[in-house]
Amino acid sequence: MAGPRSVTARPTQGTLMTTHTTGHAADVATPLNIWALSACISVDDLDACTDWYAHYLGMEPAQSHTVPEIGARIAYLEGHGLRLELVEQYGAQRAPERPDPPDHGTVQGLSQITFYVTDLAAVRDYARRERLTVAMDVATLPQLGVSAFFLRDPEGNLIEFIELGERPQDRGSTRAAGGAP
Repeated sequence: MAGPRSVTARPTQGTLMTTHTTGHAADVATPLNIWALSACISVDDLDACTDWYAHYLGMEPAQSHTVPEIGARIAYLEGHGLRLELVEQYGAQRAPERPDPPDHGTVQGLSQITFYVTDLAAVRDYARRERLTVAMDVATLPQLGVSAFFLRDPEGNLIEFIELGERPQDRGSTRAAGGAP
């Protein structure tokens, strides 16, 4: 069985984002042929959110559309090999306020979008320098092999940044080196 496959992102100058290794084995048949994951965030002010994600997270506007049949404006942002969709729709209702982590899972539904990074301390320092809204300072979860940091976008949506570490169960295993279990 082949080892994990590395997802290669298009790097941008000065980026804090990184590639991520998936556990998908090349010889596993999947009828869906999924090759990427995207997220869509419903927002109240499409222009302000597009500007924020572009300015602070390096996501560049790639496309925008108005869909009068449903009363919506849509923007696609790209950066770091990723794609994010923002939608502003007439009559949209604001979701219940999601508490800051670690209690963010108490409201059902999508709780956050997550970016994997190589230097979480640099992300934290950048967020402080730019006076971004911090929802949770860096927390290390050794049992999961990650450190995490949370921000909120201008409309209160949670954005998580994760730096991968070594999980305790992977120490000394062939899986940690990309081999079969």
